[in-house]
Amino acid sequence: MCGNSEFKAAQEVSSQRKNLDVAGNMMVSCGHATILTSVDMKESESYRHTLLLARKVLKERNCKFLVNDVVCHFWVFLASLAVLLPKAFGDFTQRLIPFLSRLHGQAHAWYCQIIYFGHWKDGAGGTLGEEQEQVFSTFSRYCNVTKYMSRASRNDFLTMAMFYWNSRKEAGLPLFLTKRLLNSYYRVKFYSIMLTDKLNARCMKDESELMGLQQNLEAEAKTHLDGDRRILTRIQSENTKRSLVGTHLEWVSINDRIQTVAVTSKWRQKLVSKRRKLESKAANLIQDINEKSVMGEELVTTEHFNSEIFPWDFANKISFQDDFKLVDCWNLKKRNQECIVHTKKEMRNYLYSISNDLMERRNEIGVLTGASDLRSKGELSIKCIEYSRLIALLRNALSYYRFFGEETSGEFRGLAELVVESDDRDLDFFNEQSILECSENECDSDDEDDCVSG
Repeated sequence: MCGNSEFKAAQEVSSQRKNLDVAGNMMVSCGHATILTSVDMKESESYRHTLLLARKVLKERNCKFLVNDVVCHFWVFLASLAVLLPKAFGDFTQRLIPFLSRLHGQAHAWYCQIIYFGHWKDGAGGTLGEEQEQVFSTFSRYCNVTKYMSRASRNDFLTMAMFYWNSRKEAGLPLFLTKRLLNSYYRVKFYSIMLTDKLNARCMKDESELMGLQQNLEAEAKTHLDGDRRILTRIQSENTKRSLVGTHLEWVSINDRIQTVAVTSKWRQKLVSKRRKLESKAANLIQDINEKSVMGEELVTTEHFNSEIFPWDFANKISFQDDFKLVDCWNLKKRNQECIVHTKKEMRNYLYSISNDLMERRNEIGVLTGASDLRSKGELSIKCIEYSRLIALLRNALSYYRFFGEETSGEFRGLAELVVESDDRDLDFFNEQSILECSENECDSDDEDDCVSG
């Protein structure tokens, strides 16, 4: 449980579907929706599958954030493992930062959003945390095909599907980065205007005061979370008030979801049922507060709960929700500013990685040119095809360089000359029939199937 939400994946061990040979497949991807690795599940999804994937990826790559839909639960599980087995898992909590995805985070409790929201973490940039859903939406359709296959055929099919998916993402990366860059420029302006309006409404001079406000929110969230975990008997009056405020925020979130994202009747019914539970919980908290009230204090009513103006608040005190929205707007502006820097760096790295591969293929082609044996000619044909593919990727990426500013376009000119030079000379390999085809007198067998062809 996390506030008013239930997550089936938030479990250490699962007994569902344990009689199946393979219950499913869990994959992990980067922020560009490129699949990094996967693991077969012998049972329903649990923390152990997430831990295995995270451990494998962390060995191969220098990751900073661990993005998960139920990271608030998984991080507690991981922290306990780090204490019990520091040599095996102590590095996880030191190197990784928990990142709660933006859209799934709306279903979490208010204190969970404050502590784990990815957009409140410095360095997160434009990562939404929902990129893996693109992979799920595509690969979930393969279940009707692969469930009748043998294990070997299924692994081969999914492996080829992953390679094909990654090749599409690689080819579309320049367009993806360009769109993200332009969106970040727009969002920086949008959140700057919104933040200025909110600061003026609060009579704040600049953004320097917002860091202290965020720290206060995080301290309040951690106090509330630690209080919920320590509760063994009846909670005290101050904690009851905090619980009532937190319940109100969850109630507001449920109402927003009913009005905006609940597109089906079944979905709305579930949310309405959760709203009733919250209202019942609020009624019990209100009764508890009123029973402990001192003579002369104003009693709490349902109207106070609906308006979030409670008797213990000062007349000039800003509501907790307004503080949250102000800090969230400030962080969204900073993350989009980071996204502009990250995107330019990613585009630069993408271009130079392709150029390095091109140089390697060119050297290999030069070594194989002039060879007379069939195997070398086959390798030369494959190298030329790969060289042509890389040239197409580089040409496509360079077509977007004008969106990345004058400071980066100067770096791209040398790569543009490489494309022109390749068009003039290197692709002449494909015009040589001796490389792409085998002549009949060079083939040792009369069977056409035994003749190696490019």
